[in-house]
Amino acid sequence: MRHCSQASRHPALKLVYKLRNLIVSPIFYTALMHAFSGLGFAGASLVLAFFLPPVEYGVVALLVALLNTSIPLSAIGMDGAILRRQLDFAPRLLGVVLLTSLAAGSITFLVGHAIYDLRTIDLLVLLPTIMAGGMTFLAAAQFQSAQRFPISVALNQSVNFCLLFAAVIGLLLGATQAWLLLLILFIGYLLTAGWSWTTLLRQGTKPASAARGIPWRDAIFYAAATGAGLLLQQMERLLTPKVLSLYDLATFGVVAAVVVAPFRSLEMAVGFTLLPRLRAASGPAARRRLLVHDGKSLALLIVVGSIVTWYVAPLIIEWLLAGKYQIGAAIFTAAIFGGAMKVLSSAARAIATALCSTRELGYLSVLLWLSVALAVAGGIVGSHFGLAGLIYGVAIGTIGRGLAAAFLAAPHLRGRDDAVVKGARVIED
Repeated sequence: MRHCSQASRHPALKLVYKLRNLIVSPIFYTALMHAFSGLGFAGASLVLAFFLPPVEYGVVALLVALLNTSIPLSAIGMDGAILRRQLDFAPRLLGVVLLTSLAAGSITFLVGHAIYDLRTIDLLVLLPTIMAGGMTFLAAAQFQSAQRFPISVALNQSVNFCLLFAAVIGLLLGATQAWLLLLILFIGYLLTAGWSWTTLLRQGTKPASAARGIPWRDAIFYAAATGAGLLLQQMERLLTPKVLSLYDLATFGVVAAVVVAPFRSLEMAVGFTLLPRLRAASGPAARRRLLVHDGKSLALLIVVGSIVTWYVAPLIIEWLLAGKYQIGAAIFTAAIFGGAMKVLSSAARAIATALCSTRELGYLSVLLWLSVALAVAGGIVGSHFGLAGLIYGVAIGTIGRGLAAAFLAAPHLRGRDDAVVKGARVIED
């Protein structure tokens, strides 16, 4: 015991202990899990960029962007209700999510056809993929609510490994049809949805605080806020083919695979870990301690990730694609800046989502949609300066989202814990 006390006074050992505390943070190990999944997405993107013509790869990137936007929205906020209030995970919930996922898939079908003029066969396969993904997504939220992060992350990120498998099969078969890649994704999501729902329904556990019905008002506000966040995440992919070209979208897809992907992994880890832990915190002081600790881990990961990405990403792209895509330093800089802003903005939104009341969540939804409009306007103006300008323009909306969420969350971080206040009252009495 004396040895430990003496060792803790040594400056070098103090630094080691501090780093160890940062590394054992849930944000850190969950980010590692997302990073491992991100490697699957990056690998799939690079394989597809290698053997597909740039324009066709742009189509695949757009379809994946529509998929990643639609699946989290297909539950219409029921995932948020599970995280904030808990729900009775009964078979009836499966029927509800199937209907809401069908609605989300149908809307995506119409958007893909009317706005992007995508092929009908691609959209027909996209529809059931969204439905299977919605089932998996809701099951993942239940595991997340129970703070079973490994299973939840694995379910949410299974699409990346399915995409990698599809890319490898496409390379081996010489297939260049997007619908075949989507079909493999559908099979993967169907298998994960079946396993996750069977596991949860077999457990038959009902939390003591579970809501009797679905709190739709709370869920819809949550879905509105989530929808704005999803659009901001995918804004570059959704905006580029309209204001620039499919070749530029393909270029961004390559950059996203090696530059944006690490930040995306960190962004998702922040949302996964902060929300349920903040909900479980005993009061404002406990929340502040949690945020200070995790904030240090987050800052360390952003700085290290930015430095490594700046030096490593150009080497990977040149080695694998051998000049097929011309990507300058301006695009790399913009992508790193945009990725870092999304991580910080996502952290602020997760804090607000965890702590805000239902009414405040409604205010947050309005502010977030204003930030989406700001991102669209910024992206359109920035596109006059090329792809890098578009990325910087979208980042303006991302920063606006973070500031709006921080403004609403701030009052919930002031004051002392309830237990401390009660103890002070007892002493005074």
